[in-house]
Amino acid sequence: MELKTARLTLLIDPAKKAAFERLCAQQDLTPSQVVRQLIREYLAQHAKKAWGGKVRWVFGLDLEEAGPLVQSRITGAFEGVRSTLPGLEDRNFIRMDGRGLRDRSYQLVLDFLRGNPQDRGILIAAATDTSALGAVQAVKELKMEKHVAIVGQDCIPEVLEEMRVQEGPLIGSVSHEAQTYGPRLIQLGLAMLAGQRVSPYNYVEHRLIAASAARGLKQA
Repeated sequence: MELKTARLTLLIDPAKKAAFERLCAQQDLTPSQVVRQLIREYLAQHAKKAWGGKVRWVFGLDLEEAGPLVQSRITGAFEGVRSTLPGLEDRNFIRMDGRGLRDRSYQLVLDFLRGNPQDRGILIAAATDTSALGAVQAVKELKMEKHVAIVGQDCIPEVLEEMRVQEGPLIGSVSHEAQTYGPRLIQLGLAMLAGQRVSPYNYVEHRLIAASAARGLKQA
């Protein structure tokens, strides 16, 4: 049995939900697969809206020692950008090991931006929010907030606070709802002990929090 994060909570009315599920069925996809694709494409959609789709670099801050599952966060982000902005070439994609560390990620991004001072339209996908915050620090230091967009993973409190900054470079973070892992595993374990049939894949709900939503939470 494999436990994976693969669902995003969306609040939509019943009619739209039914239409969405029919559309998924027509494409032979589950709703989870379709929503996962939306997450991967979030950076690319921002690029289209903010920069007219003009992207020079897609930068991945990886966490190699965490293994392939966590590394798939960056792989998925790259795939989403490629599908939405097919004009980008392989040389536009750069992947570096931030090790999930703020200082290392800060230095990697700072060195990269200093080495490409005239470039605009830079998307950064970070495997963790800690790495994302390091990237934010580098971008602010060089005053490139309007030309860089960053998405993190984990939705830690410091990132929520950072996203409330108007016109900041951090545009979103994925919450993996880790607090639900334990209860869900207990449910699965009890079902197995009771002799019930359990699917080999069990999806864990997660949420994409956009900067606009984070600002709304502050005002609520």
